[in-house]
Amino acid sequence: MKRVLVLQGKHLLTAGILNLLNRELDLKVFDTTISNEIILLDEIKKIKPEVLVMDESLHLTDRILFLNLLKECPGLRVIIINERKNLMHVYEKQEIKVGRGADLIAAIRKDEYLPF
Repeated sequence: MKRVLVLQGKHLLTAGILNLLNRELDLKVFDTTISNEIILLDEIKKIKPEVLVMDESLHLTDRILFLNLLKECPGLRVIIINERKNLMHVYEKQEIKVGRGADLIAAIRKDEYLPF
């Protein structure tokens, strides 16, 4: 069962996301309200989600610390939703062994033969 943590943001968007996700039998959904990145990291360590979902309107003050979540939590996929533009931004840590210069070019181009 995939563990999903939803950060509380705009009430209606969060309520809709929670309602949608809780219908899925293969998802265990958690939600939380955070005030800073340190508390968020503590919640992630406690809940151990594979996916973090949040509204883009949540303004985290320390983006470097937030991006370090990807280092601290291997396998964590972060989905940031922009409801005004109907977009999802998906971030996840990826490690690719580099054996030759062409591997860098392939990663930039996201060539099909690499396991992304």
